[in-house]
Amino acid sequence: MKKKLNSIFIDAYGLQGEVEENVEERDVTVRKADLQRDIKSLLSYAVGCMFGRYSTYKDGLLFAGEPYSLQTFVDKMNDRPGTISAEELQCAYRNEGVVVDEMFFPDEDNVIPITDEEYLDDDIVSRLCAWLKAVYGADTLEANLDYIAKALGNKGSTSREIIRNYFLNDFFKDHCQTYSVTGSGKRPIYWLFDSGKQNGFKALVYLHRYTPDTIGNLRIDYLHKMQRVYESEINRMQDMMDHSENAREVAAAGKRKDKLAKQLKECREYDEKISHLALSRIELDLDDGVKVNYRKLQTAQDGKFYEVLADSKNIMVKEKEIRKNDRREWENAKSLDKGMMMSRRHGSVLNVHMPMIRWHTASSAVIVFKMKPMKMRWITISLVSGLSVIENIVTGQPRNPMIWHGYWNLCRRIT
Repeated sequence: MKKKLNSIFIDAYGLQGEVEENVEERDVTVRKADLQRDIKSLLSYAVGCMFGRYSTYKDGLLFAGEPYSLQTFVDKMNDRPGTISAEELQCAYRNEGVVVDEMFFPDEDNVIPITDEEYLDDDIVSRLCAWLKAVYGADTLEANLDYIAKALGNKGSTSREIIRNYFLNDFFKDHCQTYSVTGSGKRPIYWLFDSGKQNGFKALVYLHRYTPDTIGNLRIDYLHKMQRVYESEINRMQDMMDHSENAREVAAAGKRKDKLAKQLKECREYDEKISHLALSRIELDLDDGVKVNYRKLQTAQDGKFYEVLADSKNIMVKEKEIRKNDRREWENAKSLDKGMMMSRRHGSVLNVHMPMIRWHTASSAVIVFKMKPMKMRWITISLVSGLSVIENIVTGQPRNPMIWHGYWNLCRRIT
């Protein structure tokens, strides 16, 4: 195709002898069909629809930073916001002539759990099935699941199990590879809360819909629920071991009980870590970038770091980078401060004492001292991310009638 396109343009612009129509494989920009890659892209798009980033009903981005509500979503679908309710739209909407049982709405609480077995009715596989039914119709659901599972090629005895294993083990890796910056690393927008190797608890959260309540909701509504599920299943396995006369059944129940016990233990340990973050009600600023926010979300109010997100080591900003940025900015501030401390105008001295800062993580601020008739001066220093306090600002009064004002202007944090 690329060769044919080149030939058309060469003929159209008379470039024979100047440009070759042949194209090397590495220079082909029109992608070759790759079923597995394209199916993974479809699943990524489906997850985007689950979170409200995309919608099959409307082109472009829907929610990419603004607060989400069901009515806001409906208004985005409707040319006249406020004239149709969510319930009315759900009943009336028809997707490109395909009559659907119900419209597909984004996840309400921005938390999509990923489980290794079918425990919850709103996990990622259930949500995918709902999306497929809404887009392609309920009568083609099983055929579509089979097609997706065959293309993925993951382990599993059923289509749903194969797809579940993909989301459990490979989706986040593929997502990080898609959302990466050459030379700068991974920038995922769907963050994976991950309890550990036992797969006791996993859940996706969409960064652009995160709120300070998200971790608390995830903990209470999902993590604690999974702990209760494991406890119930352990009791059921024990009951089977106590009453079954089938040796094979007893052995299988014992093996599954051991696995469930490990998952429950992992969840309880994970709960201890995530509780500190939930109580801290951490706020994020999208303009800070993924690397800074990835660390910030895992830093509690007490300043301690609790690793709860997957692949933190390779995604978040390194602590040494924070210290390096802090030190560089502080040296710049001291250098500029020397000029400010002894600024003479009409034979007078303006005394400006720098504030005391309690250091924690990388962010930046600018002190602007506007002095008439002097020019504006800027001093850049580092501030604690979210937790910092300006402990003391002292300004000396000049001995002449110069008028001046000092104020703080918080700038965007360095990513």
